[in-house]
Amino acid sequence: MRKLGKKEARVVPGALKLSKYVTTLPDIPGSVGWATACSDWQMLGNDSIGDCTTAAAGHIIMEEEVQNGRPYTNVTQDGVIKAYSAVSGYVPGDESTDNGAYIHDVLSYWKSTGICGNKIAGYVSVNVSSLEEIKAAIYIFGALDIGIQLPGTAQTQLEKGEPWTLTEGYQNDPNAAPGSWGGHSIPLVGYRKIWPSGSRSQEHHLRFRGVTWGAFQMMSVPWLSYYMDEAWAVLDLSWLSPEKVAPNGLNLAQLQADLTAL
Repeated sequence: MRKLGKKEARVVPGALKLSKYVTTLPDIPGSVGWATACSDWQMLGNDSIGDCTTAAAGHIIMEEEVQNGRPYTNVTQDGVIKAYSAVSGYVPGDESTDNGAYIHDVLSYWKSTGICGNKIAGYVSVNVSSLEEIKAAIYIFGALDIGIQLPGTAQTQLEKGEPWTLTEGYQNDPNAAPGSWGGHSIPLVGYRKIWPSGSRSQEHHLRFRGVTWGAFQMMSVPWLSYYMDEAWAVLDLSWLSPEKVAPNGLNLAQLQADLTAL
């Protein structure tokens, strides 16, 4: 069973934007995959309640701890649900209170209080219309917390083990309309080039890799562009070494200072 639970995207006045920082960064690799070392993602409660917003946070913590060679035993279903309850007002066992949450509310709570014992330094808004900014955020921060208005066609593709791609006639298909299944929050943890089977040319498709409902899920660039309605890059101190350097070699001390000042 799978649950949804992301409320609609909303404008957050004063939010820092990633574009302030990417102008001075080195070239972004053509392919990135940070989550290959993580083998057990867990549902984190998202199979029974609509806690996808805090489950996404739990998966980001797990991925970044493992990437740095540390265990992620602090990430538990109880801890993720506790955060969901605090943010949304959900009362365990009372379905009437399971109404989802805003991603920004979860990020704010993650920074001020922490989730599963992990507190982030802050977060920045990422332009959902910029492919390069999305790729840069994944490379720099290790993951990108996104909101998607899932179509009903995504549920069918998921059940078949297929990547999320635009379906034929999607513009006029009610089952392919954004949000026809519901709002969902997942982390993107990588992207890679896919060459069509039997192709002898250099043409390729870029696919993003997300984590949801305890497993990887691939999605195409056109699909993501059509259904994604918000994106947030999170500076999790688990991502940094004691010298404030990320596994990709980038020094994020200045960004951390800016976020801490907010």
